[in-house]
Amino acid sequence: MKLKQAASEAATENMKASANNMMLQNGAQKNTTSCGVSMDVTWQKRDYSFFNGCVSSISVDNEKVLDIEIMSNFCRMCNNMPNSNYRSKHVCQNHKGSSSSMGKVGTYRIFERSEVTRNLQYT
Repeated sequence: MKLKQAASEAATENMKASANNMMLQNGAQKNTTSCGVSMDVTWQKRDYSFFNGCVSSISVDNEKVLDIEIMSNFCRMCNNMPNSNYRSKHVCQNHKGSSSSMGKVGTYRIFERSEVTRNLQYT
């Protein structure tokens, strides 16, 4: 758990630094800078279903990752627990819906928070 938290914090700081570099490169005169991004989606496939996915936004100018959204619609612990009380208290899924919609939902979430978290307006 400590390793996961440390890796997450390091990744977040690295993405914030990349966003700050974008703002400096563009000579940001205002709080929000327009930035061209490419979205990349990848899934973990099991049988014919996708349970986990990752969406990333990558700057087209400096090719650095600016933000990621990790998504899951399956939890092995919840699936194996017959007790519905446990399922209601345990939070592990952040995507409800079809596996094919993970990319669209993840992209929307990243675009929605881009100005607040990175001071960038993705285009």
